[in-house]
Amino acid sequence: MFISGCLADWSLAKLEFIQFAADGPTLPLWLVLLWLLFSITFEQCYCWLSGKLKVAALLGGLFGPASYWAASKLSSVNIQMPVEFTLLSAAFWATLFVTFIKKRSLAA
Repeated sequence: MFISGCLADWSLAKLEFIQFAADGPTLPLWLVLLWLLFSITFEQCYCWLSGKLKVAALLGGLFGPASYWAASKLSSVNIQMPVEFTLLSAAFWATLFVTFIKKRSLAA
């Protein structure tokens, strides 16, 4: 999850869907650490979604993009193409949640 999240955000920045306040060739350190923490805590925080893939997709698709919009209000992220970004981000987050909830269900 850590690598896929960092790669997705890096790709969004390189494709100019989003721009970080500290624009550089790599992701900002705060975002890398956020992905690391999210990856470490995902299984414990979202274990209640096991077997509820539609709910997982809905939550990921809604709240994933919402977190970027919140960051844009804090001036950490500038969303360049709002409609395209929101649709792409919603699809990514929905897929991410479903994939990792399924992975957790198979491991259990």
